[in-house]
Amino acid sequence: MHKPQNVIAKPWPDYELLDSGSGRKLERFGKVILDRPEVNANGKSKLTIKEWREIAHSRFEQKGSNSGTWSKPIDDWTIKTQEPNSLTFNLSQSQFKHIGVFPEQSSNWDYIFKALHGKKTQAALNLFAYTGGASLAAKAAGADITHIEAFGQLITKAKENMESTGLADIRWIKEDALKFVQKAIKREKKYDLIVMDPPSWGRGPKGEKWIIEKHLDELISGVSKLMNPKAHLIVNTYSGILPEELKYRLDQHIKFTNYQVGSLILQAKSGTQFSTGTLVRGQVR
Repeated sequence: MHKPQNVIAKPWPDYELLDSGSGRKLERFGKVILDRPEVNANGKSKLTIKEWREIAHSRFEQKGSNSGTWSKPIDDWTIKTQEPNSLTFNLSQSQFKHIGVFPEQSSNWDYIFKALHGKKTQAALNLFAYTGGASLAAKAAGADITHIEAFGQLITKAKENMESTGLADIRWIKEDALKFVQKAIKREKKYDLIVMDPPSWGRGPKGEKWIIEKHLDELISGVSKLMNPKAHLIVNTYSGILPEELKYRLDQHIKFTNYQVGSLILQAKSGTQFSTGTLVRGQVR
């Protein structure tokens, strides 16, 4: 196995990590600067607490295990990624600290676009699809993309992002990811690119339980049956699984011809950085 390496997500004009440390991150989304908790932002920030308070337009404070409040409400706004994919995201504050985009995923969006662009129409599958960054990148590259997400509100947000980007005809399915994979195997579906971002735990639209330690191997086994020869696979997880372990578990079912394995990193303008999760991506045999 290749030695795990950091994959640093590059900033773009509408996004940059300004600073991080002491369990928080200071980010700019367009003209809006937010101060949010980040469990992986260890170490000391470069800027002072006073500077953070002066710079940030709004600060999120955790009030419970799964929710909190913003110091100042901000009207909904949009940001755009840069060429070659030029995606638009509609952002808004939520009680869960999230705003509708994971900017570190830009590295994967670029990978998707390069893997699919300029080729004959290919089929792509996005599991645990959130607000659709990977789906938008695949569609922008000309792929026939199926977007699987358990929560209707997130699908609505992803549709808004598609329309704002000027795209159309993404296939939206509100379903448990593992259940969809099992059905797709029976239907003998095949894909040229599969993206999955499994959480540590969650529930499907009908209350289906997802526990990564219990279900990940079954999901990987199922996905291995859905890939065409030379298909691309991206697996990203914020669950705490180490890169070497994730690659080992993938290797039990999938053989890669080339791949990257490591941690997906956000690096701040100030010089600080932190891992946003484990990443394995590459092309299969």
